[in-house]
Amino acid sequence: MPDITNAITNMNATHRQCRDYGHAWRPRWAQWLPRKAGLEQGLECGRCGTQRWRTLTRHGDVLTSRYVYPEGYRIEGLGRLTGEDRGTLRVASVTALIGRGKR
Repeated sequence: MPDITNAITNMNATHRQCRDYGHAWRPRWAQWLPRKAGLEQGLECGRCGTQRWRTLTRHGDVLTSRYVYPEGYRIEGLGRLTGEDRGTLRVASVTALIGRGKR
């Protein structure tokens, strides 16, 4: 199993930021799904490039959502991050900013 601290240290900064702050979604396209009486929408993260497709009912309820992550975003062999893992990631994300900006 990979070591979370090592994986986070070697992670691309934009991937680390998206895992900490959440993705910066930008709508890319949408289409009606006449047979399903719903909608399909494509979104892309402006920071890391993750793509998200979601299918909605005509009332806006989310039926499905799937993601395509860029190379290096996922930590292979680790699975979902635990609460402790997310804390480690947040600390790494914030400490990377120390000395880079003004208050």
